[in-house]
Amino acid sequence: MSGTKHGWHFLPTNRRVPRTDTPIKVGTVERHEGDMVLCQSGLHFSERPLDSLQYAPGPVLHEVNLSGRIIMDTDKGIASVRETIWIDDVSPMLRAFARRCALSVADKWVAPPIVLKYLRDGLEIDRFAARDAARDAARDAARAAAWAAAWAAARAAARAAARDAAWAAAWDAQSTQLDAMLAEFRAGKREWIFS
Repeated sequence: MSGTKHGWHFLPTNRRVPRTDTPIKVGTVERHEGDMVLCQSGLHFSERPLDSLQYAPGPVLHEVNLSGRIIMDTDKGIASVRETIWIDDVSPMLRAFARRCALSVADKWVAPPIVLKYLRDGLEIDRFAARDAARDAARDAARAAAWAAAWAAARAAARAAARDAAWAAAWDAQSTQLDAMLAEFRAGKREWIFS
């Protein structure tokens, strides 16, 4: 297929494409010659930032216009031409998004108050607890709890008759949330507090 598309692609912090070491900035136009095979060769992208996130080698997101030969899969694609129209390190937004996702399943377990405070406020733990030990314990507990809650939620959803529909709806809701946070980030927001 040929034509044009709009998409998203993540890069490492050095803002270089891992396979080619091409430096990326606004206005960079990359071209791929030769065979195009998904996950092997071609200029990769996803149509939604959330879909692109699962393939991210780092926190630098660039918005791209694609043209030339384009091959699509369900959540990703490759193109022969990829032009960067926006780029930034979205680390603060990604941390806030991760907190929001963990907070969305906080009702699946008994979270310590310090963990809930961190998930809601995003403040460094040492601002409201006893320095490094508490911060490390809370971070480890939040990470373990998020994984446990995610697995518990996934198992419960797997047992439901409408598993696929529920999963797609949840993914779409998370995608909508990430899109909204990205719009806020692009408008200058760098901190998020959730109630």
